[in-house]
Amino acid sequence: MDLTNITKEDLLCDWPEEIDLGGKDVEWELAQIEEQIAKAESLLFLPYKPATVEPSKHKPPKKTPLPVHERTILDLCGGTGAWSKPYRDAGYDVRVITFPDHDVFTYQPPDNVYGILAAPTCTHFSLARTTAKTPRDLRGGFQLVKRCLEIIWEARFNGTLTFWALENPLGYLRQLLGLPPLTFQPCDYGDPYTKRTDLWGYFKMPRQRPVKLTEEQKQLCAMNNRPLPEIPDGYKLPPDIPRHAVRRAITSPAFAQAFFRANP
Repeated sequence: MDLTNITKEDLLCDWPEEIDLGGKDVEWELAQIEEQIAKAESLLFLPYKPATVEPSKHKPPKKTPLPVHERTILDLCGGTGAWSKPYRDAGYDVRVITFPDHDVFTYQPPDNVYGILAAPTCTHFSLARTTAKTPRDLRGGFQLVKRCLEIIWEARFNGTLTFWALENPLGYLRQLLGLPPLTFQPCDYGDPYTKRTDLWGYFKMPRQRPVKLTEEQKQLCAMNNRPLPEIPDGYKLPPDIPRHAVRRAITSPAFAQAFFRANP
């Protein structure tokens, strides 16, 4: 019998005129029924107690780091490979994709690329391009930047890309990619010269260890007459790029080391 919807009035209306209560009066019987109803109602409104889950005694296995020699680093438009040199010295699988041995426009990245460094040519984005014989071509210059980004996207879609970075001297590329998360000078990382450089990407910030330039060093940098690093042995100089331009474009070794330490 469902007692949850029974009231005293219902009982009084439906109570027969003659009934043997065994010596007990109607009021007593109603009191017993009301007590049962109250108990039934109390069961419907018990306070909520969330279930407790015992913590698992079995910890998930730790992810095994990828061996260094299996971590593929792509150095797009890498020139002499100065930026990726710390990775190569540490035993990473470094692949410098640059002229004349490789064409970035036709290059297809392998599976499971670990990191990508990109340094597309800055010719048409440079603020110093004021006396060139040909006009600035932002659309044409951006095609190489776009191809570097396409390789980065493809590597991320198909593999386990951990970091990527794209650098260019401070210039008009900002108007196409937006403001970069990092703008640095080589002297911010320990090399005694200036060359304001923008860095876009997905990476951990390299720790700066600045050095103070002497007045002579400042003047040499201002006149664009600073000592330049030598081109590494075995590097094939592209036929259409002057030797001093290649030397000037070499990545700061101190910055390269700092970036490697932050993004191993």
